[in-house]
Amino acid sequence: MKKIVPILETLMRKTTRKKSGSQTIRNCPPPGTLADFSPEEQKVALKGIFDPRIYSDVFTTGLPSLLTKGQWRLHFNPKLGDFFGDDYVRLRTGLSYNFSDYFETTVEVGSYFSNPFENANRTGLSDIKISAKYSWWDVKDSGYNLSIGYSADFPLSNPPYELTDGYARFEPSVSISHEISSDPSIMLYLNVAYRFIDDSPFKTNPIVPISRNQLRLRPGIIYYPGGSFRYAAEIEYRTNATGSIRAQLGDYTDYLGTREHILAFQETHEIFFSPSITWFPTEKIRKGFYIPGNWDISLRLDIPVIEETYESLGASLRFRWYYDYQKHVTRQLNRLRVWDRDEEP
Repeated sequence: MKKIVPILETLMRKTTRKKSGSQTIRNCPPPGTLADFSPEEQKVALKGIFDPRIYSDVFTTGLPSLLTKGQWRLHFNPKLGDFFGDDYVRLRTGLSYNFSDYFETTVEVGSYFSNPFENANRTGLSDIKISAKYSWWDVKDSGYNLSIGYSADFPLSNPPYELTDGYARFEPSVSISHEISSDPSIMLYLNVAYRFIDDSPFKTNPIVPISRNQLRLRPGIIYYPGGSFRYAAEIEYRTNATGSIRAQLGDYTDYLGTREHILAFQETHEIFFSPSITWFPTEKIRKGFYIPGNWDISLRLDIPVIEETYESLGASLRFRWYYDYQKHVTRQLNRLRVWDRDEEP
């Protein structure tokens, strides 16, 4: 507990600067030392440390976030379900940076490698995705949080068409969230996104028909009882009913009955259920890794409830590493000062 007292005091001091526009941690007690507060107030303050990671996203669904300016994070997201019957295993690697307490950007690269349990023999890059998100927390003291986002996903080179169809995807989105309970913490959210599909500015040779644009609705719930685990569940509704047919049916008779043909020429309505769990390891566990910053691990299942495009059960793992270089440098300087004092005669 002694090791986190300075962090708690820093968080508590930030709450006194709400009017100046600085980031706040809601419901934190007023400035002071940890011993000055009741056990319940200490619990609320401890929860404030994890808020940015608890509510920032649910895998690929971006949500309103409490950010820290200057912090960056790295994530690895292998598709575990690809090991079961697919020729290739997909791996996404991303780097995010917070330009302010409210604005973040992410660059993510998709790669693939041969499934060791299948006969394919190929490795490479599949796409690059650039995204940005701006958040408003507790809009006008309403208890509701809002974010807007935009992503652009471009295929790279010419990987197997089952990994990318060769077309670019542009997706604006908006998310709203609201905490309906603070003990335990329960937050409801809704993410609405519209996916535009178009030709890529990079050199690709799509051989499949271009899909219709898609509307995606993602209502979900986050449950955090405290401690090291966060639970979430999301329902995703996908439809291309709002998109028009842009390919010529007669040009793609060889693809009749395939997923790509269905998405291009038929109206689809699909529903997926995605439960997930995130583990936030304690400082004691992280200490043995000698890695500055913080990290967490998440597991998610994607279960088809209503599917019309041959989607199967999916499983994804994500390792996410947070690093605040300003805090790290400050800590190192403080340690140097302590060492200097210890060495003085």
